[in-house]
Amino acid sequence: MSTAFYSHPDCRGHDMGPGHPECPQRLDAIEDHLLSTGLDIALLRPDEVPLAKHSDLMQAHSEGYLLELDEFMQQAVLTGEHRALDPDTTVCPGTRQAMLRAAGAAVAATDAVIDGTYRNAFCAIRPPGTTPRARRRWASASTTTSASRRAMR
Repeated sequence: MSTAFYSHPDCRGHDMGPGHPECPQRLDAIEDHLLSTGLDIALLRPDEVPLAKHSDLMQAHSEGYLLELDEFMQQAVLTGEHRALDPDTTVCPGTRQAMLRAAGAAVAATDAVIDGTYRNAFCAIRPPGTTPRARRRWASASTTTSASRRAMR
């Protein structure tokens, strides 16, 4: 058994704007490091990195939150503009797809390790899912919480 490497081009679609440290180039840096060290040949890359299902996200979030977040992100898609979720976080037209792909990758990797397909897995994904903070919105669906709760079932 080997390590699975989950990533998808959709994860590059979340863009916080010029100069922000949480940027698509983070994924390029991971890929570059794997290539320069030769680790890329040791990784297994699954044929599919699925989008998260609504039921996966419901493991970590309420229906109301998911509906509110989806509506907010759909507006960014429709207008083609960045929208601020809070003072630290913006969404752009590619954020929704990136979020669903990131959470889907985390859940798929968890399932593959649990069912014995892979010994372990690494997910090079973004945007990072965050946890709620008092009086603030969340950046996106929590990828780690969705995957963790899936593992606990």
